[in-house]
Amino acid sequence: MTTADTQCLMFGYGCELIKEHIMPTPIPEEINYLSDLIDKLSEFDPEDLGGDNPEAMDLVEKAIQPIIDGMSDSEAIEVIKKHCQLLQGWLQQAGISDSPPFYIQGAMLGILAFKYGDYSALMGSDE
Repeated sequence: MTTADTQCLMFGYGCELIKEHIMPTPIPEEINYLSDLIDKLSEFDPEDLGGDNPEAMDLVEKAIQPIIDGMSDSEAIEVIKKHCQLLQGWLQQAGISDSPPFYIQGAMLGILAFKYGDYSALMGSDE
């Protein structure tokens, strides 16, 4: 049970309002550009973010592209890996259960694997 759920039980009303104000720590500054993407992906049905979704994937690619523009492939790979790690750390805190951030992490790993041929992040290694 989350803190918000406990407070809902205690107060008995306004649960949605309480849940809105109990937030996890803010997304790390370096990946703050993903905040707008999370908002856009929140408009999708969560079940649509569980698999192949070209429209959602396009949004992820468009969010990442300005960050890696002008970089070599090896530089882009390192930046995407670092951003995946930052996102993963942020996702591990309590209170984040929305599917959009998890979809973004999976999409970024997919970009590494299928666009750049770097499967190490998918395999759980940095080799």
